[in-house]
Amino acid sequence: MRRVVVIGAECTGKTVLAEALGRVLHAPVVPEAARLFVEREGRAIRAGDEDAVARLHLELAGRAEAWASRHGSPFVVHDTDLLSTVLYARHYQGGCPSWILRGARARAPELYVVTDVDVPWEDEPGQRGTPADRDAVHRMVLEALRRRRIPWGMVSGDRERRLEQARVLLRSIG
Repeated sequence: MRRVVVIGAECTGKTVLAEALGRVLHAPVVPEAARLFVEREGRAIRAGDEDAVARLHLELAGRAEAWASRHGSPFVVHDTDLLSTVLYARHYQGGCPSWILRGARARAPELYVVTDVDVPWEDEPGQRGTPADRDAVHRMVLEALRRRRIPWGMVSGDRERRLEQARVLLRSIG
């Protein structure tokens, strides 16, 4: 089973792309834990919530991976992952619990698909950031991925173009 993670700054089309990839690959999609946390709690994420978000991600990922195993799906698509939690926590809270960083390293995917910041900003309920934060987080994502030895690539443009670019990136991992 191969993990593919759609990662990027806020409001860059991660969820739309992850769901489209899941349909194309006939693979389960791990939803964005931070978004589900905000919906469940009815508020924006605050300092200290990283643990709950990371644990929710691991729970959702475990369910998706079990489904993929039972149904013979070679892929699991993640709408963000623990690395996202690490980067957002560093940006918004100034740090992240070390167990989440270790988990991000241990659960490295076969491919990261980075969503570019070339789409219009749209306010979402519970969203912490601003367009300026989005640019800063985008730079953090790129810097983090450049330091890792994990295949990654960036997608840009409209939905169809991004999906096609992601499909090309997937060919690089087989």
